[in-house]
Amino acid sequence: MREISFHLNSNSHLTLQGQIRYFLIEAIAKQQLPMGTKLPSTRALAKQLRVSRNTVILAYQSLESDGILESVSQTGYRVTQDNFIIEKLAHQQVLPTDSAGIDWQNRLNSNILALNQIAINKPENWRDYPYPFLYGQSDMSLFPFSDWRNCMRQAMTRKLTEKWTDDLLANDDRELIQQIRERLLLARGIQVEKEQILVTAGAQNAIFFASYLLTNRSSILAMEDPGYTDTRHLFSWLAKNTDYNQVKFLPFSAQQYPDGLDADQIGNVSLLYVTPSHQVPTGVTMSLENRKKLLAWADAEDAIIIEDDYDFEINHQRPVIPSLKSMDRSGRVIYVGSFSKSVMPGLRLGFLVGAPEFIEEARKLKRLCLRHTPGNNQRALALFLTLGYYDVHYQRLKRVYLKRSAMMGEILQNNLHGMNSGQDWFIRPQQGGMSYWLQMPKTIDSRALAQSCMAQGILIEPGGVFFQNSADNHHHIRLGFSS
Repeated sequence: MREISFHLNSNSHLTLQGQIRYFLIEAIAKQQLPMGTKLPSTRALAKQLRVSRNTVILAYQSLESDGILESVSQTGYRVTQDNFIIEKLAHQQVLPTDSAGIDWQNRLNSNILALNQIAINKPENWRDYPYPFLYGQSDMSLFPFSDWRNCMRQAMTRKLTEKWTDDLLANDDRELIQQIRERLLLARGIQVEKEQILVTAGAQNAIFFASYLLTNRSSILAMEDPGYTDTRHLFSWLAKNTDYNQVKFLPFSAQQYPDGLDADQIGNVSLLYVTPSHQVPTGVTMSLENRKKLLAWADAEDAIIIEDDYDFEINHQRPVIPSLKSMDRSGRVIYVGSFSKSVMPGLRLGFLVGAPEFIEEARKLKRLCLRHTPGNNQRALALFLTLGYYDVHYQRLKRVYLKRSAMMGEILQNNLHGMNSGQDWFIRPQQGGMSYWLQMPKTIDSRALAQSCMAQGILIEPGGVFFQNSADNHHHIRLGFSS
């Protein structure tokens, strides 16, 4: 039996019976009382609402006569299991509402509503499509579920349960921090103390913390264009909130900048966001020379760099180019990492690496926002790393993704006429990552192409969303192969 509670208004124009009736209809229409749900007995609901039992009986009988409730012998009333009636309720306003609304536009202390947030979208049932070329989604056939279950079971033992069931305040799982130091950061050439790492709710959360803490009224923010969509929205929001309204979008293309962002094009900037491992969305890997120039520029301009180590896991280049953070001698680089691609996006665990003073402030902000990331997920991930499951899984992903990358590249080269000739199509040779970025003839609208493909079971990502000026850039698409 489902427990329900509501308030009867003595000043309502509806009778008590009518209020009970309309509350139940609204709950059923919104599927908060699903089909077949058993309702409280008339005696129990009458006692709870402090009305006569006859009032509840009449309300139930009225709904039964409309086919909304069913009377079941010896058990009372339940919600109908008739789909037609439920769908009909869902498409009509059943509860009278007050016409005096709230002006949320003026009430909210936010400029987010004013932003034109063109976001990356995907169908909720994308796994039902036979060819989902979507970036950042997981192929569940590659994930070691038995190993993960083992880690979850171990985390549930009495000895380890004590490690994550307590309120951690703004602290993180110590073992996970150590594993991040040993297995992830050292592989990127980054040597830091435990106090320089903060676990976050994914990379997006980390980027928010860093951007928010490092923006003030005199800040000039910058990022590549095209670039990571949600960082663009975040920077635009921060600029509006500081009333300074200056964000520099640095024009970027794989053809013009084959070695990644050139420091000569940046100018006077106080905070720069970059994705040097694989530029979002083009996939260009920043050369070692350009990384050195970028760090020299930051020193000269007294700037801070947020390094989002996007897709570093899959790299064709050998030796792997070291991260910006590993080359940083001035403490100007804030490093953002994530487990979304190497483990699973739904885990929502990432991390920030920076100077101790910066991490201390980020931890305070984290406590205000979410206190701490879920302790059980942190402990399970720590075990996944400690027991070596992560290393085995990671190596398998690399083999599979490199094979898929080569296959997709060959197919594109063989089938897109004029590609790389500068006439019709352009695709840059893959340097790693989990997607290909295609520039098409301007006569092709990627949005219309995506709709046409979807009708044939193929999902692709229109590329205009990555540009500050999306209107003139709808002739790009991104093809992911991780899912």
